[in-house]
Amino acid sequence: KDLKCDHFALEIEFKFISNSVIYDLNKVLENYQIKIVRYIDGNYVKNFINDDLEISEKTHKILTGYNENEVTFMPKNIKKLGLFEKFFQLFS
Repeated sequence: KDLKCDHFALEIEFKFISNSVIYDLNKVLENYQIKIVRYIDGNYVKNFINDDLEISEKTHKILTGYNENEVTFMPKNIKKLGLFEKFFQLFS
């Protein structure tokens, strides 16, 4: 907001787990009534906050917005279909 500068830098780092690994892991954990909702990189947590907190406390800080520069991608909102639209999609 109201940023005035001569130079601007943006650092982006993407880390990912393939969908097949996530699917397999969720299938195994499903047998124990466990569901993973979010994944976070352990090295990111360890290196981001340089204090004597436990890794669980560091992770909690990050997941609750400690890093105000962090960006989270949200799924696209899909328009809800009306009754007639659902009916016609059923037969198309």
